[in-house]
Amino acid sequence: MTPDGDNVLAAFAGISSDYDAVETGPDLAEISEAEVVGTIRSVSEGRVAAVVGTDDVLSHSIVVEIAPDQVFSGSEVQTLDSVYVELNNPGDRNASEYADALPLGAQVMAYIEPAWDGSAQTGVDQELQNPDAGRPTGEPLYVLTSPQGFAIVASSGDVVWPLLGATLEGDLKDFSPDGSALLAQR
Repeated sequence: MTPDGDNVLAAFAGISSDYDAVETGPDLAEISEAEVVGTIRSVSEGRVAAVVGTDDVLSHSIVVEIAPDQVFSGSEVQTLDSVYVELNNPGDRNASEYADALPLGAQVMAYIEPAWDGSAQTGVDQELQNPDAGRPTGEPLYVLTSPQGFAIVASSGDVVWPLLGATLEGDLKDFSPDGSALLAQR
């Protein structure tokens, strides 16, 4: 199933990020642990970050389970049946509210790196209330290398970057580590 591009953009409206933009998929692959193209298998409630020692919530997330069709690099990721990718959840909505924007079977691409496991770190003033949320016990969790690192094919055939609020003509392969098209930027 392919989503309407406007629904995808609306679901992530309000997200802003400070990041160093890159030009192409090969550029983004250079700073990523792995790159995955596949289909959405599920969307679940993700982890909750809070100020250390309090119940003051800083952020919520969702976890997108991707059934990989192609993995460009990342030896660990190449052996997985599912890749679990954490995305910001603006507005703290239920995972089910993303059904129109991230429908099961939709084709996606993700440039990823391992997620923080929630262990205490010097200088980090947040902790995870539920570090294993969104995936089966023992399964690795990944985050996007950059907001440029998550794209979904819309029903129009265009490629949508929900975390950037951008849509470009083309095919996912054009924006992959093997492609040469310019990535969306904001």
